[in-house]
Amino acid sequence: MASANSVKYPELMIELETTKGSGTFTRVCGLYDYEINRSTETSETKIPDCDDESKPLSVEKDIVSTSMSISGSGIMAKQSSDSLLSWFHSGEQKLCRVYHSHAQTGEIEYETGNVILSSLGDSKQKEGSSAISRSIELQFAGEVSTSLKA
Repeated sequence: MASANSVKYPELMIELETTKGSGTFTRVCGLYDYEINRSTETSETKIPDCDDESKPLSVEKDIVSTSMSISGSGIMAKQSSDSLLSWFHSGEQKLCRVYHSHAQTGEIEYETGNVILSSLGDSKQKEGSSAISRSIELQFAGEVSTSLKA
């Protein structure tokens, strides 16, 4: 039996464009847990058997839309705290990319699109860690493009 070659923690990164239109990306400091969700909305059509109407209908499914979101958590880092708060209150979209550094030639290296900072949460607890926890949710707004590794 052959063992799977797992993708390691540092080989998947979330990066945001630092200044609109600059093409320069940076990771959000302080976040260390991410969950990337890709989903499709489908529609279905029930198809009868024309030769034997007593048979169960078959179901055809079509993709109506696709969506992608990212949720993350970690600590509130001073390096990114104000930029995230300012972004949330601005209501603007930012260019985001998911970087698959493990990609081989011809495989998807980047998934890129505009995102909305749909949730920004901070949590303070008296006991345990003295660091403030932070959570974010990013919703892709529109098409997500993919780039292959050259």
